[in-house]
Amino acid sequence: MVVQFIEYPSYSQGNTVGEGDVWVFAAGQLVRGRWVRPVREQPAQYVDAAGNPIKLVPGRTWVHLLPIGVTVDVVAPPPPPPSSAPPPSPPTTAASKKKN
Repeated sequence: MVVQFIEYPSYSQGNTVGEGDVWVFAAGQLVRGRWVRPVREQPAQYVDAAGNPIKLVPGRTWVHLLPIGVTVDVVAPPPPPPSSAPPPSPPTTAASKKKN
């Protein structure tokens, strides 16, 4: 998923030409960077802080166009379920006989 922050000069028309902040969620990671789209005829390019392209995971990518300055909460995923291995057996103790 890509969250692209853009200007909305009118209620329903967002400006997707130019550049701005972008958050890319892929392969369990969040990469913050910039989107760059100099002309409408080209798709936006996503680059990290060093200017390197941000790689997207193959397949469908959802792009959300949000107004600049909107608050976005990022919530950590729940921990993975416990493994399916059987629980360890309690240690066994041997009883010793006392001699009288």
